Amino acid sequence: MTVLRCAELQVDNLVCALGREVETLRRRQGHLARSLPSCWDIHLISRLRHEQYRIHLRLQEIRRTAVLLQLYLPEPSLTMDWLQELCNRGNQELISVLPELS
Repeated sequence: MTVLRCAELQVDNLVCALGREVETLRRRQGHLARSLPSCWDIHLISRLRHEQYRIHLRLQEIRRTAVLLQLYLPEPSLTMDWLQELCNRGNQELISVLPELS
């Protein structure tokens, strides 16, 4: 196996792992959105905001990783487009939930 092929396999594994993490973060976002309290407990709201912020930071980190991977891949692949789409959808869902917390 050539060095280039090993690198390609490592990138593919990383992209798959990042994709799974984006899906996990999106599920957590949805769970948090459904868990919004009917009575506005200040401590619960604070905890929800903190968790939403952590998800937001992780999605940003995943997006930066995706961009770096694109720079080092010989040419952009469908996998990278798929990962970018997952990041975008995750961010859109986050943006839609945040106003409910304010």
